[in-house]
Amino acid sequence: MKKFMFWLSASIVLLLVFSGCSNAFLQGDGAVVNPASASRVVTYSDYYGTEHTMLKTETGVLDSGSRYTIFFPPGWQQLPDNQKKLMIYAHGYVTKDMDFSETDEYSLINEAKDAFLVQNFAVAFADYVDTGWAVKDGSLQTINLRNYIVKKFGKPGRIYLTGVSEGALIAVKLAEQNPDLFSGVLAVAGPIGGAGLEFKYILDVRLAFDHFYKKALTTAARSGDEPSKLLAAALGYDLTGTESTEGTTAQRWRRRFFPWHHHNTNTTIKVIDVHPELLDQSYRKSTAFITALAPLLGELFAQDTDKALEFASVGVNAKPLFPIINWLKNPSFIPEFVFTVSTALWYNIYGTGDLLEKTGGKMPLGTDGDVYTYLKFNNGFPRLFPVVFNVERFSANRTAANYLKQWYQPVGGLTIPVVTLHFTRDPAVPFIHELVYTRIEGFPSSMLTQIPKAGFGHGTELTFLSDMTPVFHTDETLGYISDAFSLLVLKVEALSAP
Repeated sequence: MKKFMFWLSASIVLLLVFSGCSNAFLQGDGAVVNPASASRVVTYSDYYGTEHTMLKTETGVLDSGSRYTIFFPPGWQQLPDNQKKLMIYAHGYVTKDMDFSETDEYSLINEAKDAFLVQNFAVAFADYVDTGWAVKDGSLQTINLRNYIVKKFGKPGRIYLTGVSEGALIAVKLAEQNPDLFSGVLAVAGPIGGAGLEFKYILDVRLAFDHFYKKALTTAARSGDEPSKLLAAALGYDLTGTESTEGTTAQRWRRRFFPWHHHNTNTTIKVIDVHPELLDQSYRKSTAFITALAPLLGELFAQDTDKALEFASVGVNAKPLFPIINWLKNPSFIPEFVFTVSTALWYNIYGTGDLLEKTGGKMPLGTDGDVYTYLKFNNGFPRLFPVVFNVERFSANRTAANYLKQWYQPVGGLTIPVVTLHFTRDPAVPFIHELVYTRIEGFPSSMLTQIPKAGFGHGTELTFLSDMTPVFHTDETLGYISDAFSLLVLKVEALSAP
């Protein structure tokens, strides 16, 4: 257990941050541009350690309110338009009321951009005006950024779009609906099987966790165990014995999550009094949440590994919820499972309110008719027949479900090259999304190339040492992304070859 606690104390946040933009003025060309950025010269290093001079030509704000950054390699603006190459990056999920510049992904872009700049690509990205599930606004801002660059600097001969996580779904959406705007798309770790599939996964993890651990966690919290009280508060568990069952399903679920959304309930006020840190902005970063709450999950799972394996074996309608086959007799089972469950619970806690606001307070998902099962384990060995267990039953609202369909359920029919990259044990977006999109697009497809990467991680590969210390393989992951992007370029060029 001490080793596990040491693992949880390891740093998991990259510390590179862009400088902000200030003293802006209106250019009259569709954006507010930072004047100092137009002449600021900075350097970057490629993977071989060679330094290059780079002109950071623009940071600013589009007319829509989206803040953008564009990096140009030397001489890019002087090239003929047909020789210019541009890579636009669509970012992932940002918690409600949080700024994209405060996320770990924002820092990671600083590292990732070098791989493109050294190949003479201009690199551009913009934040979204909306937060939370922002496929609608993210698609709009990505198009706005692309059109702004084309208007001001000319239309590059090649315009590529790269998206990670939620940004990958945005990229696939634009590839399907606006193929004339981009030459090709790279989608990394994306929920490309559809928004409904992703949110149902998050919901099912929460329901299964409640079944296996709610009673024990609530008992420990009521007995005064501080970590248990914190996690129980984060999950909205009733610690007073006065939990209300009134209202619609959506209202009940709303009361369970994110205390800042329902200050007026007596139960929530008592919880906040005990743990005001749940309102702190830092917990809205998944890494901070996992670091703070994973020790308790680690203890829960390590104390009874058979129970943890039973939780990990949960299936919904005969489909496994987790990649348990990869975890059986795997020394990394506990830390990987902790990371996976913590990530899903974070999305459940901090994303449910945002989703309900966007669906008009209606539940877009349901559990009616679903069959939930798990395997019984004895000393690490499963029994043959699954056990059925019950969860809360409710129906999806049709209008709310249509929101997820619109934003977004991929439909296939690609007409430009799309390359996807996905770790097979992704803790946030299950690999099943890739298999579902294969079926949606149809196999084989001349426009779709999918690269499954055996490993654990969401966007960045993560392994664990024998003492359970985490190792983030950032350089290796950037290499995977660079290789996948190079393959995309080859496919695009092959289409235009005589």
